[in-house]
Amino acid sequence: MREAQERLNAQGYDVGTPDGAAGPRTAKALREFQKAQGIPVTGRLDTATQGALSR
Repeated sequence: MREAQERLNAQGYDVGTPDGAAGPRTAKALREFQKAQGIPVTGRLDTATQGALSR
């Protein structure tokens, strides 16, 4: 989770300080990222989201 938070922050999606915990800021950032990427909006670090973050 921490690596995903770091990648989200680097791409402009504010999760705060990457701490490895999936709190409300991380969920909001994930939803915004998912919407922008055109993948299902879940607010969770699912397989599709992990793949999109890795690109």
